[in-house]
Amino acid sequence: MITAKKELRDVPISDLTPYERNPRKNDEAVKKVAASLEQFGLVKNSVVVDENMVLITGHTTTKAMQSLGWTTCPAVTQVFGLTEEEKVAYRIADNKLGELAEWDLELLAGELTSLDEVGFDAELTGFDISSFETIDRDVDGETSGASPWERMQGAAADGTMLIFGAISVRVTTEVYDQFFARCEAEPDLHGFVEGVLLDACRNP
Repeated sequence: MITAKKELRDVPISDLTPYERNPRKNDEAVKKVAASLEQFGLVKNSVVVDENMVLITGHTTTKAMQSLGWTTCPAVTQVFGLTEEEKVAYRIADNKLGELAEWDLELLAGELTSLDEVGFDAELTGFDISSFETIDRDVDGETSGASPWERMQGAAADGTMLIFGAISVRVTTEVYDQFFARCEAEPDLHGFVEGVLLDACRNP
């Protein structure tokens, strides 16, 4: 457990030591985080180090700052008292716990569209705005609240456009049948199917 905490300002990035066994692969995120830093600055202090200045969180942010040519980190939180096991566990939890939340895709698409309409670079959010399109709710509300998996089972056919919240993707019978067969054999993969299809929407 943390026994003390210190807020540091304008810390040389060279003083921050990456954790050599960091299990998070973050290279693909560095460019987007760097763009966010350029636009907003370091709004949220995500850089946390232990008593030896080894990173507990903030590996991606640190790489992004370095890619921008920054030599100092505006804010660093140094914590004391954590055991080595607690540091390992918190590094994992800091990344994993955020994955447990879900997006309301309709609300998300509306927010991204509103940014795009006023000329703000909505891709600074980390989302690809071109992947989202505004759709009308079904008049009868039959598909309102249905999961992507439920909509697949009820609507897939050759060339059918499947609607997942505020995202749509065209799926062929062949692709649908492959997903359906796998999920029938392994029901736990329903979430996998949803993820694959949503990824297809974002990367057409």
